[in-house]
Amino acid sequence: GSESVPTTESVNPETLVESTLIEVFRVVRDAKINVTYAFNHQHKINVDTLKVARVFSNIVGNALQAMNQKGDLWFKTIEVEESGSNYVQFCLGNSSSFIPSENLPKLFDAFFTSGKMGGTGLGLAIAQKIIHSHGGKIWCESDAQKGVEFYFTLPMSSEKIDTRPRPLPASSAEIVSVFERFRLNTSRGLKNEINPLEVTLEKDIIKLAKAAQQQLRILIVDDEGVYRNSLAALVNRSEDFKQHIALSFAINANQALESALQTPCLVILDIDLGNDSLNGYEVLKALREQGFLGVVCVHSNRSLPEDYKVAVDAGADAVLPKPMSRTHFLKLILQAAERLHSYKMSAQGAVVTLPSIAVVDDTKIILRSWKLKLSKFATVHIFESPQEFRTYADLNKNFLPNLKCLITDFYFDETVKENGLMFAESLRTQMTQPIFLSSDGEFSDDMTVGRVDKLIGKIPMDWEDLSELIATHDMQKGI
Repeated sequence: GSESVPTTESVNPETLVESTLIEVFRVVRDAKINVTYAFNHQHKINVDTLKVARVFSNIVGNALQAMNQKGDLWFKTIEVEESGSNYVQFCLGNSSSFIPSENLPKLFDAFFTSGKMGGTGLGLAIAQKIIHSHGGKIWCESDAQKGVEFYFTLPMSSEKIDTRPRPLPASSAEIVSVFERFRLNTSRGLKNEINPLEVTLEKDIIKLAKAAQQQLRILIVDDEGVYRNSLAALVNRSEDFKQHIALSFAINANQALESALQTPCLVILDIDLGNDSLNGYEVLKALREQGFLGVVCVHSNRSLPEDYKVAVDAGADAVLPKPMSRTHFLKLILQAAERLHSYKMSAQGAVVTLPSIAVVDDTKIILRSWKLKLSKFATVHIFESPQEFRTYADLNKNFLPNLKCLITDFYFDETVKENGLMFAESLRTQMTQPIFLSSDGEFSDDMTVGRVDKLIGKIPMDWEDLSELIATHDMQKGI
């Protein structure tokens, strides 16, 4: 859900629907779902396929949980015109569940959840952000008899779809049975069309590889040979680019840990590596304990919130669902190359340091969100209580002087005897750096002046916005 301009391409809506269903039912194999379609579009859509696929899978995943994996799913489309622009309007509906009218306006609020087991409340907020970034809109309707329907619009392409009939799976059982055929078809490579963004990423990666005077080593850990080959094909598509990349492969934990001794700068790590192997989380933890500092992307068919949490806690730099686009693969390689370059510069005496910030909040998912969003730009220290913050500061004397800012929640767990404003006030004799209150509540100036420097929202900010607040504070204080 990061802020970015979508990298769009013209795609058939049926392709997105089918690939979403296949990826979802690869995991939920015991579901008993009937699927129907009412497509009334004649054109393709211009979208960022990876991001829009996340919209589909978030909504379908929510539906399966709400209907206890039994019932009906339906997909409908029509073409609409709004404000002089053409869109394809989608309807994703499910039976056997109902959303009360009072919850409908809050569905797309970040961190709102209606009690779903393991839910983070981020899925629909991210879906809305992706739809809005494409210039569309999204909403939900629910009826106690009919069920739940999510509607959203996406920009229509001038390119028409193939009008020949295309059979689509009519049930979850059929989807499971045809998965192997789908996987083989999608692993044979994409068209050799020139993507300007990919060309730019390739050039940046090659430049860093030349500066390092070595090939960039990438380890792909996956027990599916077809998928290992598909990732290799993304590298081999460019003759010049592949000269600067050294690929190695592992199919289980033992091979992964052994191959890691060759110090790759990037590891693409599946979660499920077979019954006789450690899983991807255990491999990742072992790598970090051995001191591995490269970039690790946990990459799997599984996309449950608890998987995301475990991966981040184990030390993952990124968590991406399968399949991976070439653009995202190149972005990961560039991140790994940049980290390798930084370490080499540090070894040569050109020390590269990141600014340090602290976040105090008793909600773990918010702490993880801050860390994941800012870790590329800053060293993010996270604490679940003011006391945990103070204990760390007492043990690390350089911690407080080197902080660029502190972000604190207002309400803490009932065992904590102070709120965020009281906590901030207690630090004013030790800190001249800005302290921001992260809350959606309303506070008068009498409550905040002299304690915190600014009230910011509960949703983690982008580094660009946060650094601007820090710079404004420093300018006002003459720092």
